[in-house]
Amino acid sequence: MSTTSRTTLLILDCYTVEPSGLGVPPYLSTYARAAYGALRSVQPRARVAYLTIDDVRWCLNGGRPYEQLPLSDRLTYSVTTNREEALRLLGDAALTVVIAGDAVPSVHLQAQNGSVEEIARALACTRGRRVLLGPLASYALADPAGYGGLFDTVHTHTLTSAGLSSGSRQAAPYERLAADRVDYCGLIEQLRWTPIAEIELYRGCTRRRFCDFCNEPVKAPTVDFRPVEDVLAEVAILHAAGVRHFRLGQQTCFFSYMNRDAGAIEKLLAGIRESAAPDLVTLHIDNADPLAVASPSGAKIARLVALYCTEGNCAPMGNRVLRPEGHHAQQPHLHPRHSLARGRAREPGRCARRPRWAERPAPRPEPDLRPARRDPPHPLREPRRADPDPGRRAAVPTASTSGRPAPTPARRSPRSRHRGRFPRPSTSRAGRPTSTTSSTSR
Repeated sequence: MSTTSRTTLLILDCYTVEPSGLGVPPYLSTYARAAYGALRSVQPRARVAYLTIDDVRWCLNGGRPYEQLPLSDRLTYSVTTNREEALRLLGDAALTVVIAGDAVPSVHLQAQNGSVEEIARALACTRGRRVLLGPLASYALADPAGYGGLFDTVHTHTLTSAGLSSGSRQAAPYERLAADRVDYCGLIEQLRWTPIAEIELYRGCTRRRFCDFCNEPVKAPTVDFRPVEDVLAEVAILHAAGVRHFRLGQQTCFFSYMNRDAGAIEKLLAGIRESAAPDLVTLHIDNADPLAVASPSGAKIARLVALYCTEGNCAPMGNRVLRPEGHHAQQPHLHPRHSLARGRAREPGRCARRPRWAERPAPRPEPDLRPARRDPPHPLREPRRADPDPGRRAAVPTASTSGRPAPTPARRSPRSRHRGRFPRPSTSRAGRPTSTTSSTSR
């Protein structure tokens, strides 16, 4: 490669989605920042341009969106300042780094992940070397015939200036990534949206048994924590470049940082708010293990999050299904009731596998004190009584022997039913009741 200022190095961001982090606008992924730092370190005088797949879609559609106003088009919504020259940059770039990979199915409001067909169509315009970075690299290595000829080099997790042309199958140490870290002003200036920087705290998972929908154990078989000072240094560089929104979300569980060390987490959060980014607008976390939240130190860490983070914070627990059969298939070591009780404060020493509220008996249902509903009696209908001897009742003939229909019995009126059962008392002129017998019979 030439080291002249005319050399163009390109980053084509087709977005990444992983259970441990987001790389879809407005989020600015760790992959994009690592690629920008590596290219700047390799060619300090070269132009490092940043494109999204939305820029390529815009140009391939004739310079117009797929949806007309007033509707918003999520296929071309997240464009950069290089939208009009996207195809020219693809042809002039001496090296193109493609960031792609959708580890979990997802739908977004402002963007749509680039498909393999769209990536192949964009790379057809390139003439330089093509490098793949992100979760899509694992699929490309598993199916070389399906991705044959698209990429010259594949990096599964990280990209550094030292192994740019050789490829990598393991994540680089944090010290090596810190050596390639540069000023991000040139990257932030090319964005047309307000970015949210995704910050990584560690790699790997602290659980002994992993969830089947997560790809984090593939990145690192063992947990590798990032030093607090290194995180604060990256946040300070991003803040100096104009970033005011941060999310500590590129890890499996924020509460498990430094093995649930509340002192280290307080040092991290306080350092971000007081020194690294004093005038930030957003500081959120992402991903929390229910067992870590329900641990004895979980309540203290939760208070630190409420103290230092900004409003609108959220800690997803990674539950896809709360039914026992579906939940056991994804998190075999965790019961759904532990997931629902993870946000409650726990007393020190209490077992996290059986929350306090689960030990209490289920509340009894309250008695219904409302009066029973009864229909008012009909004035012409006598209440039906049970027949003590139903066998005495004669069967009603349906037809006579002569072939003619049997006559239906005459129906008595309701008043005739009571006639003759009780004697009706007669009253005299003075109003006194008299006997029913005549006076001559005495």
